[in-house]
Amino acid sequence: MAQVLAQPLDALRALLPAGALVADLGCGPGRHLQELGRRGLRAVGVDLSAGMLAVARSRGQVVQGDLLALPLRTGSVDGVWSSYALLHLDGPGLAQAMAEAVRVLRPGGALGVVLASGSGSALEPVPYAPELSRWFHLHRLADLERICADLGLQVRLADVLPEAHRAPLRLVAVKP
Repeated sequence: MAQVLAQPLDALRALLPAGALVADLGCGPGRHLQELGRRGLRAVGVDLSAGMLAVARSRGQVVQGDLLALPLRTGSVDGVWSSYALLHLDGPGLAQAMAEAVRVLRPGGALGVVLASGSGSALEPVPYAPELSRWFHLHRLADLERICADLGLQVRLADVLPEAHRAPLRLVAVKP
């Protein structure tokens, strides 16, 4: 797995006990369900797309749901992971999804997200289905850190990696 994702996954894992339950928000086809499992964590994937969940189901437990209104009980998970799913949300949507993630996270739990750094939004074709398009919203690290502060999260890792296309913005935080 690329270092872009390995480092925040490992940082998230280091903050959680073995066997902790982690919600993978926007799990898509479930690739990270397996990565979380390899790190000794139990995972449940959440995605809105029934098609993605049909693929992810072979890789772990999944539930269909909207990231803006998670179908999980308050305080029901030890960790939350989201890799490149929240970049489909604008600023207010990102804040709402982060609030939902914090809602389902137990006290002392950890959250890890990977987004794309920058400013602006664009409708782009889906690489594996060029007849479809989806919105991409770039976010600034300072804005994500502000959202975390507003939600009472303590940031443990926050950085932006230089890349030619969509510089990865990575953050890991703890809910006190």
